[in-house]
Amino acid sequence: QEEDVQDIKERFVSYFCCGYQLCLLLWRTLKRQSIIPRGDSFDRKHLLWTLLFLKLYNTNLVMADMCKCDVKTFRKQVWEGVEFLVALKEAS
Repeated sequence: QEEDVQDIKERFVSYFCCGYQLCLLLWRTLKRQSIIPRGDSFDRKHLLWTLLFLKLYNTNLVMADMCKCDVKTFRKQVWEGVEFLVALKEAS
């Protein structure tokens, strides 16, 4: 049981370059500071897509396939996520 939890944590870090707690803090900070506009379609999974893209920096076609969405959706959400992360950095 405990080994399974540790394995999940290691896999999360391997994919997203940060632990789930930091990822959750990042999401909450983006929301709390209103960097993500109210009503925007950007969701938690899109933050994960963004972090995965920044780590792998693969083509949109490959990344969209990995994230199981179409290329247009992937591109829109990920570049919006990158803009949100830049805005967060500039706000700090």
